Amino acid sequence: MRRRAMTLLEILALLAILSLLTMLIVRFLLPLIVSSSRLFLGIGATPALERTLSRIHADACLAGPKGLSFFSQNRDWTLALVRRTEPLSGQETWEKVAQVYRYHSQAQTLTWQSYPGLQWPDGSLRLTGQEPLHFSEDEMTSFPPGEEVVLCQFVQGQIWSKPSQLWHFTYSPPQSRPSPFLFTLSADLK
Repeated sequence: MRRRAMTLLEILALLAILSLLTMLIVRFLLPLIVSSSRLFLGIGATPALERTLSRIHADACLAGPKGLSFFSQNRDWTLALVRRTEPLSGQETWEKVAQVYRYHSQAQTLTWQSYPGLQWPDGSLRLTGQEPLHFSEDEMTSFPPGEEVVLCQFVQGQIWSKPSQLWHFTYSPPQSRPSPFLFTLSADLK
């Protein structure tokens, strides 16, 4: 039995069918692959925001209403916290460090900065470990310069006027869908 060889016409027809199949696969599967990689990028970026929010909640819970100061101006805000420590006696004690969280609307970032050893203008310690004093608006806008650590980027928020109110913001990391969030410290300050 003799085998018949493929003719040039049959080879061209086969190449045309393979080209059509390849084009259909690229056209329909490539967008799915690209969108799934964007989804994974978004999933990978979300933990930075979740860690930041849980950290603020934990610090606010440890500070309570006595150790929390808040200042909001335009769309930016500053949250200064002095956390309670584990008392060795029955008396409540406080850390001698201010933890300051800031939202910068221009840069769309949430930042953190620690201030150990804050002093009054006369040189005495601002935080003595006794009941904390609330920071005034002037103090909160003029904390000593230092390095702010960026905790989370791509945060677009409206004005947040009080920690007990809801803060509406959107988290929009590159190449992923924006995610709306609501944030409040009302439960942590009870």
